Amino acid sequence: MAWLRITAPPDWTVTPSGRSWCACGHDQSATGRAAVTVLVKIHEQHRTSCPLLSPLEGRAVS
Repeated sequence: MAWLRITAPPDWTVTPSGRSWCACGHDQSATGRAAVTVLVKIHEQHRTSCPLLSPLEGRAVS
């Protein structure tokens, strides 16, 4: 339900890119090494807070 796709060509002169999206509507993309690194962290955080991926029982009220 949540996907992370990173395109990182083997040539260091080519800029990597990434996209994180989920069935709940979450959709973000990034270009560049630093931005893709941040996107990975955002994706991990989303997987723990998404109502479609995490059970309701035991979750904090927001």
